[in-house]
Amino acid sequence: MLTYEDDRLGIIIQYPSNWEKILDLDGFVTFIALKESDSSTYPAGIGLRVEELSSRSVSLEEITRVQIENLTQN
Repeated sequence: MLTYEDDRLGIIIQYPSNWEKILDLDGFVTFIALKESDSSTYPAGIGLRVEELSSRSVSLEEITRVQIENLTQN
């Protein structure tokens, strides 16, 4: 396992050593498994982005719903 750490955000994550870490300029971090050579499917992966909420009265369920809608549209 490898460790990704962001001191500014206070985040520490361990991820498999054979996964690729991609960090973009907006602070979005993606961890992607290696693609199997003959596979036509996308490899496993996970993305992480930290955002400040404009309102504290928004539920986790609502945030999740909006994020899934955004990912589906993209």
